[in-house]
Amino acid sequence: MSTENSVVTSVRLTHGTKAKIDQLAAATGRSRAYLLAEAVERYVAYETWFVAQVEEALREEKERGHESDYYMTTDQVVVDLLKRTGTDSAQWSNAEQAPAG
Repeated sequence: MSTENSVVTSVRLTHGTKAKIDQLAAATGRSRAYLLAEAVERYVAYETWFVAQVEEALREEKERGHESDYYMTTDQVVVDLLKRTGTDSAQWSNAEQAPAG
């Protein structure tokens, strides 16, 4: 990652998470800063995609004539998104329940 177009910021981590990042850094030959920047970039890319998918689903539902309160919970939006993208809901559920560490 080039530092020319980057900014410095800070993040608070648990000791356990920092230790895991340090282990990954040692195993991959990358710096902690590189791994953290990569993780943030992946997270932002995914969340940007996810929000766009939800917004598209809401637009489609509005076009179908559903009221703006058609989705009562985020879970309903996620279920419909999973159906639209062909993702197995059991797989999604298992990933959500994975231990955080």
